[in-house]
Amino acid sequence: MKKKVIRGFTLVEVLVSTIIFSVVIISLYSALNTGALSYKRINEASSLYQASRLALEKIGQDLKNCLVYKDGESGFSGRSKSLRFFTVEGRFKEGRLQEEFCFVEYSFEEGLLKRTAFCGKDALLEEPDKNKATVSYSVHDGYFEYAYPVKDREKPYEWRNLWPPEGKYRNNLPLAVRIQISLIKNSDRKKEDLIDFTRVISLPLGGDF
Repeated sequence: MKKKVIRGFTLVEVLVSTIIFSVVIISLYSALNTGALSYKRINEASSLYQASRLALEKIGQDLKNCLVYKDGESGFSGRSKSLRFFTVEGRFKEGRLQEEFCFVEYSFEEGLLKRTAFCGKDALLEEPDKNKATVSYSVHDGYFEYAYPVKDREKPYEWRNLWPPEGKYRNNLPLAVRIQISLIKNSDRKKEDLIDFTRVISLPLGGDF
């Protein structure tokens, strides 16, 4: 009676199988890693756009409701890194939306865009409590520019980083405000990875010169 011989794997077969298995595992890992990185980038980009959109929309809403404080003094003051003005803001009180007179200040400070608003009686105080009224948006940097009129038919306005310019138009609002916000695409904080968002906001009550 013949004995049945059980043939095992040769060393060459084991090595080939190991190499094939390793290639498959590396390919799968590479595909999964690429997918995870892509998801992370998309998520970061989405967060950036969302943050910039919220900040720009809030500034736009405040500026479109901007008003002149009193005759001879608009109450609007702007620099490249900050601006302040009087506006009307809708707030819920006693279960209904009510318009309230507010004094608003925006400023770029140490990687933040800060919005400080004082409404009602606080809007007229000389030294209100800023700790109770400040909201911050995480940004890298940014600036404000202001459109002022010039006597040129082809170019009726110019952009400057100061309002009121040279002591003029103290009782007026600028024609428009241009805002640029710079955000960082990723967490390594490299300057070449910055992304800029710009918006021009026209002031309905501006331009009455």
